[in-house]
Amino acid sequence: MEHREEHRRIFLQVNTPADITKWIELLLTGKAGISPENVALMKEMEVADTERGVYGLGLSVDELGYGHNGAHLSYMSILRYNPATKTTVLIVASFFKIGVSPDETKADLSYLSSSLQKTAVRAVQLAKR
Repeated sequence: MEHREEHRRIFLQVNTPADITKWIELLLTGKAGISPENVALMKEMEVADTERGVYGLGLSVDELGYGHNGAHLSYMSILRYNPATKTTVLIVASFFKIGVSPDETKADLSYLSSSLQKTAVRAVQLAKR
């Protein structure tokens, strides 16, 4: 029970977009208080499944860089940091539609996730102009 309360306390912290983007940059540049060896382990990608592709210890990687996706009933987010370009991307969508059935809900989440990913990639492309 104590572990649950600690998780709840951490989860309920309020963070700004600036906090979140700074955290991922600190993490992936070795300045977050986590050993370089552990960060390297986090970046080692393993095949998760056909739907999710590859995943590390809390991180995923794609054309935007390393990061993490998050979702709850009222929001979805994508956070990435690309060490090569020193580019950070954070995109958040709130109050999305949830289907009536589990299959509809899965389809809705999949569509939103795909749309957010495409939006993030396009934003980075525009920023590079």
